[in-house]
Amino acid sequence: QAALVDQVNDLLTIKDVKVVDETGKDVSGNGRLTTEKNKVQFTLAKKDGSYSYLSGHTYTMTIKTTISEEATEEALAAYSKENGIPNQADLVFGDEGESIHSEKPTVTPPPNRLDKPTVEKSSSNTNSKGPKKIGMFPNTNSTINYRYMFIGLFFIIIVIFFLFMRVNRKK
Repeated sequence: QAALVDQVNDLLTIKDVKVVDETGKDVSGNGRLTTEKNKVQFTLAKKDGSYSYLSGHTYTMTIKTTISEEATEEALAAYSKENGIPNQADLVFGDEGESIHSEKPTVTPPPNRLDKPTVEKSSSNTNSKGPKKIGMFPNTNSTINYRYMFIGLFFIIIVIFFLFMRVNRKK
């Protein structure tokens, strides 16, 4: 199995959910999206009997929410402006339902309930060597490591320098 799962806090109402790839293309056709009882789940479908088509790709699930009409001032007061309403999503994969947790984005309630801005939180994957984020599919190894690019460029410059010195020495 392969699924992006997010249990959205009951103080929030889900307005829209989008799942896109690294180019911004809508990939909702690659699976099934459900939003029941504030649980958002995008279950990816197999293609040709496997999930190998996911290798090297980044899927981002963006959930637009607003503060629920039923949310009381007392319930919102529990979440300070600094801390916000915490949230965490999971990438569930494998036969045994292993999961990787996303970072914890927060949704900050407005100071005045009349100011109800739409808030977005995004669960995205990354192929960095830092903490794993939601959506990182195993064994993709498609990262660009700029440190190695810099070292390679440095060695090319040194080789050119020595070739230049050798040509000048012969003259």
